[in-house]
Amino acid sequence: MSDEREHLRKYKGYRRCMYKEEQAKMKRNKIIFGGTLLCVFCVMLILTCMTPLLVDDYSYCFSYADRTQRITSIKDIIVSMAAHRKTMNGRVFSHSLVQFFLMLPKGIFNVFNALNATILLYVTWRYARG
Repeated sequence: MSDEREHLRKYKGYRRCMYKEEQAKMKRNKIIFGGTLLCVFCVMLILTCMTPLLVDDYSYCFSYADRTQRITSIKDIIVSMAAHRKTMNGRVFSHSLVQFFLMLPKGIFNVFNALNATILLYVTWRYARG
């Protein structure tokens, strides 16, 4: 009977030890994954900073209602997208975001773009993991 108790005590100690090892491994994996996401963010930020404004970026800096007026407010974006929907296409939401970010300094867009890529990668990983 005492051998059985001794064996049970050793088994419980072994389980506790394994649990601590698993916890340490999970913590280490979280740190590695967080570091990987941070690296992805940094790489995307660098790449976005290196990308200049191109042809259609300049056209979206100006209102589609009046091609000479530069976008300076949310109201300008709404008026521009109303004219854009009639003359170009119906992709109002995505082009509104383009005009919104072109209204702001490029550095703000750079951070949001890198953050968006990182979040997209994280969400994809979560869905793939199950």
